[in-house]
Amino acid sequence: MTTKVEKIVIYGDSDFAEQVYYQLESDDRYKVLAFTVDKERFTQNNCLGLPVYPFQDINVHFRNEEIKVFVAIGYSKMNSIRENVSNEVIQKGFKLLTYISKHAFIGQNVIIGDGCFICEFVSIKPGTVIEAGTIIFPNTSIGHSVKIEKYCYLSICIAVGGFSIIRNNCFLGMNSTIKNGITIAEKNIIGSASNVVRSTDPVGVYVGNPAKRMKDIELNNIRI
Repeated sequence: MTTKVEKIVIYGDSDFAEQVYYQLESDDRYKVLAFTVDKERFTQNNCLGLPVYPFQDINVHFRNEEIKVFVAIGYSKMNSIRENVSNEVIQKGFKLLTYISKHAFIGQNVIIGDGCFICEFVSIKPGTVIEAGTIIFPNTSIGHSVKIEKYCYLSICIAVGGFSIIRNNCFLGMNSTIKNGITIAEKNIIGSASNVVRSTDPVGVYVGNPAKRMKDIELNNIRI
């Protein structure tokens, strides 16, 4: 049976955009046609041998039904830039690509929203809901009946226990652990190798084992 190949345009030209390109190009389900960036950031006509188009002119080059767009923007400003650009893509009438690696395990009754990026060796147990725009890097395990809200970013080797909730616009550092049944409040940074055993409060940085809120650090002063 012939595999249907989806045509993709990648929004962005950063290192993350290059990672996305190589990931998609190694998967026979996808063909990357071009990159696009905001006109104010337009500095080059070519990236990795493909054309780069100003985003404001993207409708000139592609029909809405012809392609899907993946917004390859990382966790800057607590994922809010990726969120804003994704909304602009949708307003232009394009669909967002949801990428799920062939080498990820997805359990039964799992729901994954638009614009997500699920890397290889990610395990998502049954009954979990992952909302739009969330990125999950390799070797991460998501327990059963977990809810991850919109525009979160989970680094490599993270463990999230069952029945946990991760609210909107969170960042989880590599090797962090989230105990089952707790809630990570919105706009939280969970530091690398931290072990979160109690629910958190909104807009905060949590580090350590057990993880504690860093009261002397404001989220707005952290470059992320």
